[in-house]
Amino acid sequence: MRYPFRVKQHEWSLVLGALAVLATPVLAQPRIEVRDARETGEYAGVAPDNAHTPPRHGAVRRADGRSLITWPGFQMRRDGGSRFFLQLSHPAETQLVRSEGRFEVLVRATSTHVSNTRRPLETRFFNTPVTRARIERRRHDLAFVFQMRADVTPTISQQAGANGYHFVIVDFPAGTYVEGPAPPPPPAPRGAEVPRDEPERLAPESDTEEEYTPRPLPPPGMRDEERPPGM
Repeated sequence: MRYPFRVKQHEWSLVLGALAVLATPVLAQPRIEVRDARETGEYAGVAPDNAHTPPRHGAVRRADGRSLITWPGFQMRRDGGSRFFLQLSHPAETQLVRSEGRFEVLVRATSTHVSNTRRPLETRFFNTPVTRARIERRRHDLAFVFQMRADVTPTISQQAGANGYHFVIVDFPAGTYVEGPAPPPPPAPRGAEVPRDEPERLAPESDTEEEYTPRPLPPPGMRDEERPPGM
């Protein structure tokens, strides 16, 4: 078969390549799950008052009965107090250890299952006597260590949580632990004179008009004849 025009070999390669791309079946795209947006400031992590599970929840269930700290958390309470808590896979024995500027809750015979559990909780910008809290190793135990900026004593309690977990709760009382913004200046007292900018004073205008006196005319030889007399 003859063609009215001659097609070069490299042009045929481009045509065949384009047809191969068009004939390739379109692969199914992975489905993306879109969750409802949360309000600003909404806490989405583990807490004693919700049923959220920690990271690697399945690995915790397969831990053969070992006691694990699965989540450390912090919350400000509505009464102005602050709460720190530990989520554990099983109830554990605790001991309080106090030193200058530090407060520790020792949790016996426990470990962690993910490294993020030991990241510090930075709370120095919150109205709490604790500037930082973190989990530290103490031989076969773990310690929940609090760096203190006020000499206050917390309340330690334990309670059962959802999905078979357990919580150790450390509550600190309300107080003023951080400096707030500078207060506005007090209002001026009633009856006090407030200085004002004085308006510019202008000289009073005279009510009398000055009498007009005509200028004397120059001699005839020095006059500008093109201008009317008197100018």
